[in-house]
Amino acid sequence: MRVKQLINNYLKESYLLQIATSGHNIPWICTVCFGFDTSFNLYWFSRHDTRHSQEILQNNCVAGTVVLPYVKGNKSRGLQFAGIAVELHDVLEIEKGLGAMRKRYDMSKKREIELKNEMVSGDANYGLYRFIPEEIILYDTKNFPDAPRQVYSMTTTLLRKDTE
Repeated sequence: MRVKQLINNYLKESYLLQIATSGHNIPWICTVCFGFDTSFNLYWFSRHDTRHSQEILQNNCVAGTVVLPYVKGNKSRGLQFAGIAVELHDVLEIEKGLGAMRKRYDMSKKREIELKNEMVSGDANYGLYRFIPEEIILYDTKNFPDAPRQVYSMTTTLLRKDTE
């Protein structure tokens, strides 16, 4: 099976994303429910006052991982990501991210519109974020027993915030 298809299948099976951020050279990790699109952009909602949201404002370089619960006897599998995270402000980008979340979590169209209007108005105490991966590592001893670390590089050039 191709690496891209395995990544897609794995994301479909998973609902939790761990996001690693850093502020003042102190690492932090959090867990969020996520949706994704065909370009493997990952979307989630977070309150603006959370540590990871505050750190993304200062340093948008992030890492992440997606794993399924381990069952004894299963082969080791997981995804690791490196890239940037941004809060979405553009209406079209918000709609795209909400579409990924609505599809994944059976959100009603009415609720999607309410969320969009709240975020666009600036009244929301939360945001919709997008993790844009530069590189995805598929670690899969089931499908690649002799070389489990498979690298899937994205071709986009990302804009990183100056972290100094």
